[in-house]
Order: sequence, then structure tokens, then C-alpha cells
Amino acid sequence: MTVTLGKLKDSDPGGDSAQVVDVRQSPVNDLAVVRLDRPITDIKPLALADKPPAVGEPLQFAGWGSTSPTVVAPSDHLKRGQFRVAALHKTTLDAEPTVPRTVENSPCPDDSGGPFFVSDDNVTGTLVAIVDNGPACPQPGLEVVARVDAVSDWIHQQIDAHPR
Repeated sequence: MTVTLGKLKDSDPGGDSAQVVDVRQSPVNDLAVVRLDRPITDIKPLALADKPPAVGEPLQFAGWGSTSPTVVAPSDHLKRGQFRVAALHKTTLDAEPTVPRTVENSPCPDDSGGPFFVSDDNVTGTLVAIVDNGPACPQPGLEVVARVDAVSDWIHQQIDAHPR
């Protein structure tokens, strides 16, 4: 699998691509980390949440999943949405949209693994959760997302096992 970072649209110039050489599945929720064949040094990653978010905390969503509930194909552009934490569970949280849902601002097919994060500047931020499960796209309802803080120690172990 090839991953490309640093683009908002497929047609944008530039970006940085690398091959996935290893995938590690979380032992407690639907979240995985990948190791790339080379370091990506020109893009600052999101920090990892190490404590639970507060109920009501605003979250941003980003994804490249389908823009159709029935035709499953990746989007050619980054989709963005606004949510808030509705409830916390042991390894997941419920996220509710703060604006009416569309295929452009909600997780849809192929968005699994997309980030829910907090950011003050839309450039840097903290990864809070990962798309896991939710209502049919773009129907109303809560998104069930895998909490990063529940596995942050495990994620750091995976990173430390393969330092660059």
C-alpha cells in the first residue's frame, strides 16, 4: 500500500509518498499503526492524546473516504467536518456532528482510520480518536470512534520498537 501525505486534492502538486511495510493492530480497539519504508520529515504529525477528552470538547474530522453513501470510491479531495464529544466509553467515544451532516463533512465508506482531532490553528493539533463505526453516510446519529488515549502507551511502544 502506498500512502501520500501533504495534499488536499489528488490534483495538487507535490505531496510525499511512501510504502507501508508493516501494520500493527491495536489489542483493544479498531485502530492500527503503520510503518513506512522511509521517514517523512517535512510534515509535522499530530500529537497523540494521552488523556481522555472532555464531553462537549469540539473535534475536527478529516477523511478521504467516499462522497457517496452507495458508490464506494475514495474522494479526490480531503473532506472536513466539525463534531463534539457526546460520551466517553472505555476505548471509544461518541462524536456528534455540530452542523447538518453531508457526505463532505461526515465519515462515509472508506473513511475508516480517519482522524478526529483538536487544533487551534488548522496546522498543528492533537489526535483524539480514529473513525471506527457510525450511522450510514450521511444519516444523523453518533459516530463511534476509537479513543487514542486508550492506546497511547501501545502506540508509543510501536514507535519505539522501530526508531528512525
